[in-house]
Amino acid sequence: MIEFVNRLSIRFKLWMGFGVLLAILLAVSVIGLFALQNSRDAATTMVSEVQPAALAALEVDGALQRATASVGFYLVTREAGYRDAFESDLSSLSGKMDGLRTALARLDRPAQRRQADEVANRIQRLASFKDELLQVAVDPVLNMPAMNITNQ
Repeated sequence: MIEFVNRLSIRFKLWMGFGVLLAILLAVSVIGLFALQNSRDAATTMVSEVQPAALAALEVDGALQRATASVGFYLVTREAGYRDAFESDLSSLSGKMDGLRTALARLDRPAQRRQADEVANRIQRLASFKDELLQVAVDPVLNMPAMNITNQ
């Protein structure tokens, strides 16, 4: 084998070396193009499917935080503006939950859908207590058991 290589001209050896370098460069370029295409596909999936679900979840979270803050302030201050904000935020939560469910339907992630259903059930439970919560702020006698617990 060494004798065969020794018989080759220097010109041929240089061209072979250059050809090997070109082949390596071509292989690296093809691998890079495939990696770039995979990155592009992942970014497209993120923007078109995952990001809308995340944004919808953040909207639900924000509305729920505003609703609970409003009812808390209403219970402390008894100001009608906080009561109205609580009712408004609570009513907007159902639409935001529908948006979250729609966004999650595009994803094939049953665990997140189950969590969204659990959150929706808890929001409905909060809504079922709305009248009682608002009544407690107006009539302090109804809140006596809670006041006794906090005073202990």
